[in-house]
Amino acid sequence: MSLGKYLFVEYPTPLTIRHEYGHFKQSLMLGPLYLVLVGLWSIIRAGLNLYRKGQYYNGYPENWADKLGGVFINEQGRRDAVL
Repeated sequence: MSLGKYLFVEYPTPLTIRHEYGHFKQSLMLGPLYLVLVGLWSIIRAGLNLYRKGQYYNGYPENWADKLGGVFINEQGRRDAVL
């Protein structure tokens, strides 16, 4: 989870850190609107259980956070990141 300049990561992996860094960049760009335009939609996507279906990162705002954080789709079609 990202809240302002703070990242809260239970299991820090390069992929997770990069993704959350993308949310940090979203926060800088959107300011106070971040909580509504990104945070709310992230909670809704999680509530729809899209993570278990493998679709959580495919839509807004998660795919945008991936792009901003340097997460990419590798040759095998999986999300990947390099620190």
